[in-house]
Amino acid sequence: MPDVVTVPVLQRRLAEVARAAGLTVTESADGDLAGHREAITAKWLLGSRRLTYRMSLHPDEAAGVVRFREATTEMSWGFPPPTIGFSVEKISGLRRSGQRTDVSPGGGGSIDFAEVREAIAWTAKESGWGFALEFGLPRRIG
Repeated sequence: MPDVVTVPVLQRRLAEVARAAGLTVTESADGDLAGHREAITAKWLLGSRRLTYRMSLHPDEAAGVVRFREATTEMSWGFPPPTIGFSVEKISGLRRSGQRTDVSPGGGGSIDFAEVREAIAWTAKESGWGFALEFGLPRRIG
């Protein structure tokens, strides 16, 4: 079993992992992290569509567990551009895995629903902490 690292060291490691996954990360003094990334964006003259991935985590020092929350939100306005989407998803309890790719003349993008969660869980376990996926929207920091 790996040695248990302190909250500041854990926060730094988890922030590096989140940034490597393309998230914009916000850190708090007590070790909490929040991150977001616009994964799919398609725009044109008459409207747009955007899919945003958000996550937050809280290191619970008393329990030795990193508490993690994540969500994806899709927003559109006007007449979104014509889009072709490819999606393979699996939902098991609170865990959503799979990929989604959208292709459009006005943009597009791709998202792997489990990429960030699995990287955070692996890093937490390698740092001697447990990992708990929680129900609810990600917390906002700042």
